[in-house]
Amino acid sequence: MENNNINAYPQMINGEQVYVLKREPAGPFAPVPQPAQQPSKGRKVAAVFISIIPWVILQVVQTIVLLFVFVYEARDIISDSFSRGRIKDVDALMELLGDSIGPTMLIYGIISAVGFGIFYMIKYVKFREIGRNLYNVGWRFWLGAFIASVGAQTFAQGFVNMIQRIPGIDDLMEQMYSNNPMYDVFNTDNMTLSLAIALVLIVPIAEELVFRGIAGGILAKAGHSARFILVFTALYFAIAHGNVLQIIYVAVLGFAEGYMYIKKKTIIPTILMHIFYNFLGTFPLIGDTVSKMPYPAYPLLALAGLGMVAGAFFLARSEKNKDLTVNATQTIS
Repeated sequence: MENNNINAYPQMINGEQVYVLKREPAGPFAPVPQPAQQPSKGRKVAAVFISIIPWVILQVVQTIVLLFVFVYEARDIISDSFSRGRIKDVDALMELLGDSIGPTMLIYGIISAVGFGIFYMIKYVKFREIGRNLYNVGWRFWLGAFIASVGAQTFAQGFVNMIQRIPGIDDLMEQMYSNNPMYDVFNTDNMTLSLAIALVLIVPIAEELVFRGIAGGILAKAGHSARFILVFTALYFAIAHGNVLQIIYVAVLGFAEGYMYIKKKTIIPTILMHIFYNFLGTFPLIGDTVSKMPYPAYPLLALAGLGMVAGAFFLARSEKNKDLTVNATQTIS
């Protein structure tokens, strides 16, 4: 297409081909538009597997830090066990393992947030775009993010309490988690200051860098569509938590955060959403109130939470359209 020296150049944006108009000089040296190169399926498939590598690194770092912290905390018992040829007090050893969780989460969270943050900024962030992307986040968008966080946490609390009231499920969960120091430390009544700081402030930054920033950047550069990135990162984020119940309600948070990330091309709103969500879950602001409600209220709470998340989408979508057009090969800050 050519009209008054204006050419249409094909360009891939979020995996879809569009045309960008540019005014060019006339004459024999005028550039000739070239067809856009479609990303190969092999590259897209490879990007999916590559996007999992940061999560694997996250798990390795967590395991190594836990090993060092636990060995340091249990050094006297371990030394005594070597001299005796057996472990004298298994319960004390398990208790020390539980005590190691808080410092481990804090240390590994800081290491991961700093390491992945540096990698993300070097690889996927154009600093001149950060201010413009943040400028595009208006008050309706922030309000939508706030409502989505509260809705996701409300859904989580209602869903978990509803499942626990099913005959046999509560007994099964009691057998799985009772007297287990690894799970008992996450109880809000037993939570240490180091664990609370890690869960509320540090770990959300590391996880958003891994699941939204780096994974989303890898998939975008490979030519995956925004819809695929939204669905994949949400499910990836949920499944990585491992717990069957968590997979369901964390997916709700993942979809909300993924939508915010795709719409504004920045992970800063998703980090703040994640921090606020974890704050509501770590400190019993909602949980204590929900647990005192009668059983019929739990399904209604779950539905209300989903409704709040859906409402947040419409609120964010209704924001005045100031979005930047971003090439799939450009960075997402």
